[in-house]
Amino acid sequence: MKALLFLLSSIYLTFPVSCRPVENRNADKSGLEETKTMNTASFIEQNRVQIKELVRFSWNKPEGLLMIKTGEPLTSLLYSEQQAPEAVIAAYRFRISESGNKIVVLSNDPLYTSDYSSSLDFLAYDIANKMARKTSVPMSDSRVEKSEIVDFLLGNNNNLYLLERLLTKERTTINRLRHIEAGGKIIWEIEAKVGTENPGQNGLLFGKCRALLKEMKDTVFLQTETSAKTFVLKIDSNTGKTEEWLSVDNIVPKIFIDDDLNLHYVTFIKEANNRAYISYDPDKGKKEIRYAGAEAYALLGFPAALDIHNNIYCAEGLSISCLSPELLVKWIFSANNIILDSGSLFTSHFIEAGKSLVIYRWQADGSLAETINVPLDLPDLKLGKLSGLVNSGDFVIETYQGEVKGLWKYTTKSKTLDKLPETSGVNRFYLQPAATWQIDRAGNLFIPVSSAEGFHIVKVSIAPEK
Repeated sequence: MKALLFLLSSIYLTFPVSCRPVENRNADKSGLEETKTMNTASFIEQNRVQIKELVRFSWNKPEGLLMIKTGEPLTSLLYSEQQAPEAVIAAYRFRISESGNKIVVLSNDPLYTSDYSSSLDFLAYDIANKMARKTSVPMSDSRVEKSEIVDFLLGNNNNLYLLERLLTKERTTINRLRHIEAGGKIIWEIEAKVGTENPGQNGLLFGKCRALLKEMKDTVFLQTETSAKTFVLKIDSNTGKTEEWLSVDNIVPKIFIDDDLNLHYVTFIKEANNRAYISYDPDKGKKEIRYAGAEAYALLGFPAALDIHNNIYCAEGLSISCLSPELLVKWIFSANNIILDSGSLFTSHFIEAGKSLVIYRWQADGSLAETINVPLDLPDLKLGKLSGLVNSGDFVIETYQGEVKGLWKYTTKSKTLDKLPETSGVNRFYLQPAATWQIDRAGNLFIPVSSAEGFHIVKVSIAPEK
């Protein structure tokens, strides 16, 4: 757990500067320049970041989401192995539409509910019109003992694609893809046993289906893999007819398809002993390989998204990094928590060397309003984070001294830090890990945060370098 503390930093940015190639496995084989990191203050002083609440879905209301709790912590924090992890709100999965104008949230993930017989509920939200609607998908299937929601995609006309992995009562595992109308009616469904390795059979799924990649016109693209290869399937959105489109001669974590139907993916190339970002034009048969420099190498282990400029985004812990197509690190955004309160939004940044917590307050329009420095002069301090607010509006700060968790009240008027009284009413907030964050075509981040009030989606916009 301690190794994960470095992830719980705040916001910082990187700019390219000249540097010789590094002579190790992370060396930049293509001669790209290395980068150095600017500190948090420098990033914020440039006013390149805007953070604001986009939408809030209330719990357990007709227009909201079902609150589901789990015993697993949402974020990677230190805690004693003798202590049972506290019950926290489950991590909710959501997706941004290709247009960037709609959001769809999975309301009752069977991973947490263990309910495989009732309907599966999605909540779709129109950002421009600020309207939400529900889609209920029938789940009843006498064959099925267990269902895993692998992926989902919001398509044209508010239709939904749902990719599932089903375990039958006969212990057979099945890939199933369904195309669903906004009202919940099934347009078509196709399925095949997981492990089927017969790419020559058009019209069927095969291998182990991993992700729904994109919808373009009347085609949806799906990523699947066999024991040695990764494939992209083309599926007719009207009929469900399936055919193999392209393949990669190894297993890759995620394939991205741009608007010109070019493929982009990250892979490890043994001959170079390095990670590489590969772009492939299937019409011309042209492949471009860019090797990772020292800073990009670790980040490329977690590819998450691609924008319209072919910048690649990587997600790890509580951080999202943006890399140019040439694998220069453009910026890295991190936050160890996000708190929302009556028109204000707060993010926090722990400075381990200085034993202090920096809290940034953002206005409703997303602009920075205030920077608050909270000294944390505590022995053996490993971590500090903004955890929530007490009824008075003062901050609740969570610390770890060694592996001992502590809760403190920071009174903003007197600027004093005291032990949080056990009788205090605390409105706590839970920031989900970056693997659940979403990135739209323009490179905006959409970050999920849960509280007692509801499920919040926070939008982070980062302006390009001037």
